[in-house]
Amino acid sequence: MKDSAWRRRANPWSVWTSFAAIPAMIVAIWSRVWLGWVGALLPVAVVVLWLVVNPVIFLAVDVPKVWVSKGSYGSSSGSLSATVCPRATGPSCDG
Repeated sequence: MKDSAWRRRANPWSVWTSFAAIPAMIVAIWSRVWLGWVGALLPVAVVVLWLVVNPVIFLAVDVPKVWVSKGSYGSSSGSLSATVCPRATGPSCDG
């Protein structure tokens, strides 16, 4: 992903609402029991669409201050540039 995508993904609201998608996906898949496989495709598609749109709708985080933002920056595996991580203090900020 590009730096701008990682910065948007680091927004705490984006992180927490992505975690909230996990039980929603479980329920969507489980809904095949009472909706059938074809009927369960709509809830699964809604959750997948949310996961795709989620990082786009939240504002970017320029300097990670909370731990979920720092974790998102850390999961970038060093792909963030030095301008995103002004204090190069770890493997996620090697630039």
